[in-house]
Amino acid sequence: MIDDGKYCVSILNQIKAAKSALVTVEAQILKKHTQSCIKNSLTDKKALDKKVDELLKLINK
Repeated sequence: MIDDGKYCVSILNQIKAAKSALVTVEAQILKKHTQSCIKNSLTDKKALDKKVDELLKLINK
């Protein structure tokens, strides 16, 4: 887009839209993961601890 001489504001709007879409997808995946994997681990403390550690590492990246 830059090489094609597109207007900078148009490019920035496209980047902002893409970032927003990725944040939305990330939130949906995290919600689904929490509802399934984490929820299923609630009966097994060791498995739950592993899943919580996994999520914390992901969040802190």
